[in-house]
Amino acid sequence: MCGGGSCLSCIGYILLNLSILACLAAFCSPFWLEYNLTFKGAFSDPLNSLKSFSTKWEGLWGECDKDMQCRWVWQDDFALEKTLPDWKKASQGLYAGGVVLILVSVLISSLHLCCCCCKGSFSIRSAMGSLVLAGVLCIAASLAVYGGFLYKEDKLSEALTFAWGYYLGIAGVCACFVASLLFFLDGCFNRNHEGYHMTRVV
Repeated sequence: MCGGGSCLSCIGYILLNLSILACLAAFCSPFWLEYNLTFKGAFSDPLNSLKSFSTKWEGLWGECDKDMQCRWVWQDDFALEKTLPDWKKASQGLYAGGVVLILVSVLISSLHLCCCCCKGSFSIRSAMGSLVLAGVLCIAASLAVYGGFLYKEDKLSEALTFAWGYYLGIAGVCACFVASLLFFLDGCFNRNHEGYHMTRVV
């Protein structure tokens, strides 16, 4: 079987594709935070300005009320984006960069599977692992910045909690990290295997 079809690489490909779906769903989701503005003592100055909402959700790129009426950062000449704090903009940029890196790795993995080329497998899988790992670091930094500044500003309480989108991002980035390790391991095993055959031929 071609080196591209080894057990580790196949598991890595499957895990990578599942994890990128999770990361993309979290990336686009407006469900990172859940506000309960009817809670007694809820802050009078929410992170953003939908003060008429009794309950709302917020993500990297938009926010919605309890009736799922949403507005996004690109609407109304980026009016919402202009109100965001710098740390949230940094979180947006880091997550977007991480998603791009992982998507490039998915593209490389798809081409590698289609070509099923054994030559250079170590280099290809190492490159894939490096791209995924770089994407993981960017997304992990984005999640850390987002959560860290909320804790720092004492925003989290019974009136404001993390929602499923944030936790989905954490699950996706953890799965991506495992996929990157599998690619590195498979590349190393493949290099040793190729080196063994080269020694035998000589």
